[in-house]
Amino acid sequence: MEEFALQWKIGHTGTAADLIMTASGRTVTVHTTYLGDGLGELVRSALDLLRGSRSSIALLLSEPGGTWLFFTDSRHHVFLQLVEFPNVWSESLWAGGSLVWSGRIGVNQYAYESLKIAEGALEYYGDAEFYLAKWGARFPAEEVSEVRDLLRAA
Repeated sequence: MEEFALQWKIGHTGTAADLIMTASGRTVTVHTTYLGDGLGELVRSALDLLRGSRSSIALLLSEPGGTWLFFTDSRHHVFLQLVEFPNVWSESLWAGGSLVWSGRIGVNQYAYESLKIAEGALEYYGDAEFYLAKWGARFPAEEVSEVRDLLRAA
């Protein structure tokens, strides 16, 4: 399996973060803001895939645009596409999309990396209440716990 890693680089508290993905020898950075729940979206996609879903999506908002992560054709590996859109609030939501990266990754690899960045964010903020106060979204504690349990059982 090719190299695959995720980092969640937190900017100014409560304002922004970058998802840094390294895959197949290439590093891609996706900026997101506090308007969305990017970290929760990533963890919930991992949970969907671990539960056996064949597809999932996650959105990292970046005002007014955003990057959609499309997970499709999942079994042990999933085809992932990162597609950036200039304006996710427009009536023509899917207009102007630009493919940032695509390729196959291991489901367990993705789930492990999502778990790692979520645990890192919680460590950075100290606890779920502080995360909520500073980020504006609840920390996905239940989802993180379930991802951890499913990975242990795999």
